[in-house]
Amino acid sequence: MGTAGYVRSSIELNTSDLESLLGVRTSLNAVDWEGFVVQPEFRFYLSEAAGKGMYLGAFARVRSIHRIMVTNFTGHQRRTAVGGGVVLGGQFNMTERLTGDLFIGPQLKSVTTNYGDHFAYGEGNWMPGIRFGMWMGWRW
Repeated sequence: MGTAGYVRSSIELNTSDLESLLGVRTSLNAVDWEGFVVQPEFRFYLSEAAGKGMYLGAFARVRSIHRIMVTNFTGHQRRTAVGGGVVLGGQFNMTERLTGDLFIGPQLKSVTTNYGDHFAYGEGNWMPGIRFGMWMGWRW
């Protein structure tokens, strides 16, 4: 089991609104980013019926984003986050076709940011955190 996705977004900024919000002078006009996320997951169901009931899960996650920021020059940034963790969760039927999933557990991740072609900044070694989430799905 797992998920994969393509990330794409673009935003135009009103510089005067941004300056009043942040209280600092800026010339940031636009941010455009795209990348991918991949998260494989393994689940061990504690109940007899797989795909239903309580489970223990282990996952890995990779997210890589290329960001272009337009100011009085164009800046490039690549941010990569690699991590993993374990979760305790429950999968349940809400209706005959609607299913739900809740999970929580510890995670670790490491983030590296490259600015342009010359500078790499590690934002921390392996940072601990808590992963919490829910999703709903429709079965055909």
